[in-house]
Amino acid sequence: VPFSIAALEMEKNSCEYTSGVLRYVSDPDPALRAEAAHDIGDFTERHAVYMRLATNEHERALGRKVEAEHGKLIAAGNALMDERDRLDAVFDQTADLLERIDDTLDGPLLAAIPRAGPERGAALAAMQDVEAETAEVGFWLTLFKFRPTPSARTRLLEKVREQHDAATNLRRLPLGAEARKVEATLHEYHRRVAANVRELLAGETTISARALQFDQQATAIDDIF
Repeated sequence: VPFSIAALEMEKNSCEYTSGVLRYVSDPDPALRAEAAHDIGDFTERHAVYMRLATNEHERALGRKVEAEHGKLIAAGNALMDERDRLDAVFDQTADLLERIDDTLDGPLLAAIPRAGPERGAALAAMQDVEAETAEVGFWLTLFKFRPTPSARTRLLEKVREQHDAATNLRRLPLGAEARKVEATLHEYHRRVAANVRELLAGETTISARALQFDQQATAIDDIF
């Protein structure tokens, strides 16, 4: 009975670890990561009991096999959670860049553009266009983070292109030397936003593919049990 219980507990810990990782990928709660680490420790303890109580080479061979496969599962699961953390950091950085764009438009650039004449009117209109497109990027970026559907992906890319077009129109205006320096900083923010969005889109695709492989690895371990 203790031998069978050890095997059942290993299976339970393996399933709970798998479930916790997949939940973390969807909702990166630190408590889920802590639970996953606890499940790893429990598996190790139960495996030691199993191997101590094994009475023949067949049972010991199964124990070694499941330990090796579980090691692969842990490596894949931890890599998945690390990738989710990395992408969340990129998202936070991108959100900060969007805030910087907004602050630069309303602060330094507004103060630096011509104070009168048709140039000011054209600059204000172009700045308002950039600000509106930046807000749209922020909206679709947040939506994509929580619901990374194909539609959200397409719209986010569209909005980044529209933001780029608006920023390009602003860059073409005769802004003056002081405003041009501020606009160069603004342009760099836009460039980094576009690069981050591409990284986020690629990362979400990678996570989806790896999550599927991870689930298949968990099924293979369950078959051993």
